[in-house]
Amino acid sequence: MYENFGYESAGAFYMIFGAGFLFWGSIYFLLTYGIYRMAKNECISNAWVSFIPYGVVYVMLKLVKDNFTVFGKKIANPQIKVPIFMLLTILLFVVPILNIIMFIICIILHVSINFHVYNKYRPDMAVMLTVSTILVGLVAPIMLFMMRNNKAMNTSYNNDFIYYNDLAGINE
Repeated sequence: MYENFGYESAGAFYMIFGAGFLFWGSIYFLLTYGIYRMAKNECISNAWVSFIPYGVVYVMLKLVKDNFTVFGKKIANPQIKVPIFMLLTILLFVVPILNIIMFIICIILHVSINFHVYNKYRPDMAVMLTVSTILVGLVAPIMLFMMRNNKAMNTSYNNDFIYYNDLAGINE
């Protein structure tokens, strides 16, 4: 008689796992390749680091250069401090209250990094893209991939705010 050893359910599991791996792998590729092309266009050395998981944060902060601020506070040398803080968040996940606080700070840092990159390459849509990234997280990789060949439009902006009069060439 035919006996069922559960191979059918294992096959379904591997099929779902494979589909998820392909989906999230393609999303990760869109993010890293978009950042990689932006870095190559800006002549940033070691642009290949964007394909490493926390290296993408390093390269995004290199794209922003010295204009990185969080709530109006400028962070000195963010290319080193922010990725190290994010790695510490992973290492300290066992500390109950500290991990929640650090996780919230990481989310704020990611949103701020995305805002600054959007502000540099699409200053007219930076706020809308940031809100879209917060509400629907898959927007960020897709938009960064779409902006991969854009030239930097806004290289000198003041803190977290866009002054549209300056972008339009109107000096008041």
